[in-house]
Amino acid sequence: MQGPMPREQYQQFTLLLEAVIQAEDIINVIYFRYHNHRIKITELSKDE
Repeated sequence: MQGPMPREQYQQFTLLLEAVIQAEDIINVIYFRYHNHRIKITELSKDE
């Protein structure tokens, strides 16, 4: 079993996650500004 994540790696992961969240927010603002409605997120379902 792998031990706990080193502090430096945890900080890098946290910064990357924060950057992704901010990028998502920016995309949503730009999309709303040009289309006057929010992005619709639909889940794709598989027919089994």
